[in-house]
Amino acid sequence: MDVWPRYLLSGHAKLPQDAVARSVYEILTVVVTIDPETGAMLDVGCSMVTRPAQEFVHRLLLGVSLDDPPQQVFDLLHKYYLGGSRKALAAAIRDLYNSWAELRSGTVKNTPSNA
Repeated sequence: MDVWPRYLLSGHAKLPQDAVARSVYEILTVVVTIDPETGAMLDVGCSMVTRPAQEFVHRLLLGVSLDDPPQQVFDLLHKYYLGGSRKALAAAIRDLYNSWAELRSGTVKNTPSNA
């Protein structure tokens, strides 16, 4: 089922100096589209350099609701993601959850003031 409209939300974190992605990006970004009713992530993208890393993040987050506690996501991430960007990825996902919580609570406007 195609849900529209959707929110587009991103989480960010600084990559470590020795990360492969650091040769292309300084900041790791995870971008998701979200069902506004359920908080479920409907599509997931990230600025990881390799296709397997991008696919891992996609499969980790797709269908997960940002309204649910994030512990299961972090448990899976720490158990199965053994890449050098794990801490940055966890921080970007935490930023995503925090941004969603702010949006849900009404402390952040969902449209830019200069749009």
